[in-house]
Formats: sequence, C-alpha cells, structure tokens
Amino acid sequence: MIEKKRLQHLDFMKGIAIFLVIVIHLYVEKSNIFIQSLMHRICIPSFVFVTGYNFGFIEDRPYISTTLKKLSYIIQMLGIYIFLTYMCTPKIFTTFDVVRNVLTGDIVNLGGAINVGIWYLPFYVSLFFIVFTMIKIAKALYDNVLLKYGKWDKITYYIILVIVSLIIGFAKDQFNTDFYYLNHAVIMQPFAIFGYLIYHLEKYINDKIHNENETREETYNIKNGKINIANIKNTISNITKKSLPIIKFVIFIVSTILYVSLSRAYGLIDIFGRLWTNQIELYISCAFAIISVYLFSKYICDLISSFILVKFVSYMGKRSLHICSIHTLLFTFSQEYYNNLLRVLNVSIDKTIIRLILHATILTIISIVLSYIIEREK
Repeated sequence: MIEKKRLQHLDFMKGIAIFLVIVIHLYVEKSNIFIQSLMHRICIPSFVFVTGYNFGFIEDRPYISTTLKKLSYIIQMLGIYIFLTYMCTPKIFTTFDVVRNVLTGDIVNLGGAINVGIWYLPFYVSLFFIVFTMIKIAKALYDNVLLKYGKWDKITYYIILVIVSLIIGFAKDQFNTDFYYLNHAVIMQPFAIFGYLIYHLEKYINDKIHNENETREETYNIKNGKINIANIKNTISNITKKSLPIIKFVIFIVSTILYVSLSRAYGLIDIFGRLWTNQIELYISCAFAIISVYLFSKYICDLISSFILVKFVSYMGKRSLHICSIHTLLFTFSQEYYNNLLRVLNVSIDKTIIRLILHATILTIISIVLSYIIEREK
C-alpha cells in the first residue's frame, strides 16, 4: 500500500520544476529555443501532475469541508501576498489595482515589471475545485449507476475521468472567462488526472506485489489433476517483481527520448496558450516530460535520498507553492539591489548565473520564512 505520508520524490520533482521556473524568468539567451522548450514542458505540468497524484490520498474525504479548507488556506496566503505586493510597488497603484491584478491575473505593470506571479494561487484553488469535482462526480456515477445496473470493472471509472477531462481541456474556448487563472486551470487539469491515475496504478501494482495477506490456498480441478492457483500467482508475482524495474527503466528512456524529440521538433511551447497552437502536441509532449522527470526523481531519491543537494531540492519543492506565488514580485523588488551589487563586484549584469544565485538566495530565505509563518498551524 502507498502510505499517506509525504513522498520525497514528489517534493524533489517539484523542486526541479520550481528551479526551472526561476531559470526561465532569468534566462537571457532567448535565441536558444530548444533549451526553453525543454524547461517549459516540465514546469507547470509537473506541479499540476503532483497535485493530481495527491488527490489519491484525499479522494474519500468529504467534498464540501475539504474544498472549504483548501479555499481558506489559499485566502490566507493571498492576503499575505497581496499585502507584500502592495508594499513593494509604487503607491501610484491603489489597493484595488493590486487586488485586481492578483485575482484576475491581468497583466498590469507594477513598478516597472510585469507582476502576475500570484496568479498561481487562484489557479491552484481553481484546479483543485475542478479536479476534485470531477473525481467526486465520476465516483458517484460509477458507484450509484454503473455498479448498480451492471457489472463494470473499476477501469470504467478511470476511463470516464480521462474522457471528461479531455473534453473539458479541448473545449477550453467555450470556458474562456475574464479570469486569467481559470482558463489555465481548464487547460492544465488533464495533467492532474494523469497524476491521479499514476497514483492508482502504483497502488494497484504495490498491492499485487506486496500483498502478504493471501494465505488461503486455492485449487482448481482439471481432469484428474489439480493446479495450485496460489503457486501460479506467486510465480507471476515474482516475475513481475523482477521485471518491473526493467520495464520502468525502458519507459523512462523512451519517454525521455520522445520528450526531447518533440521539444526539438515543435519548439517553444507556452502552456498559457500564447505561443502553442497544437493542443494535442501540448498534452502528448508534456506527458512524456512528466513521466521522464517523475521516474528520474524516483531514481534519485531511491539512490541518494540523504545527499544534501537532494534534500535541499526536496525541501524547496515543499515550498514551491510559495515560491511560484512570489518569485516575480521578488524579482521586481530585488532588481536594483542586485544591479548595484553587481556594479560593486564589477561583474556584468548580463551574467545569468550571478543573477540566478542571488535570486535563489533571496527566494530561499523569504520562502522559508513565509512558509513557516503561513503553515505553522497547518
């Protein structure tokens, strides 16, 4: 069974994604479209995937109370970040301007830089509401209709989810609203369903391989002899257990090759719909990217989970929601500070690595402080 606890490889995966988000916003070599293509296919889709994976742990919780709890948590974070945004921007902007920018995701110039970073908070709660609602409706349909009026396998439930998810995703034009974040939640939710399916697939495999409760011996009569079904099951289980690592490694290699190939073939993809035109390619290429990064994270955490760098990336992955929500504001706020510091150090301002280190340091300190303040009672 998959235990209801924090999984390091998921935090490590989010840590990789948030690092790439920072690199993308600091990346000056705009001509290198291929590198940007690789990074774009990992960032937000990976966060959405992990969110969907975690739905496997909470799917049986009450709908209303769970949704309200998540909403209250996001409102608390929004209040803090709206206050910080207002304090760090010129006072020619009213509180209403800042709140409107945060809640609608309008691209408003706040203090010389586009500040839309906090859009991720309402995006997150919108995604949570959409996916949680889909899961609850699909389960109710399966439990109360399909099982009641016919013999249906559980796979039917997952097929229903995938079909509904893709219909909603491809019908994005019908759901366009004035709220920037809601449109993206509609487009991105198939990756959350993908994560939810991976959770149940792993749970199924783990239950089959590691089930030690089956002690009853079953037999089946054929002609004059007997076949020991329990022994056959054990044999299949042992074969599966030995071949599973090989299968997973093959999937990792194939997914990585396809992910890289599609990134090179189709170029830069903007998950917000500004640059990409082929939605099928968006879902397929990002799905391969997710599989590649997910399996890579599992390998790393299985092999060197105690390594200091792995622990640091995982730790920042736990803080990824805060970093996503405030990194753009911090870039704006710290612009003059690191420019002056680079002048003192007599270093070119265009040195991306220096900018990355300085911003990463600022983000690390502030995200740790904020996450402690916000989540101390969670």
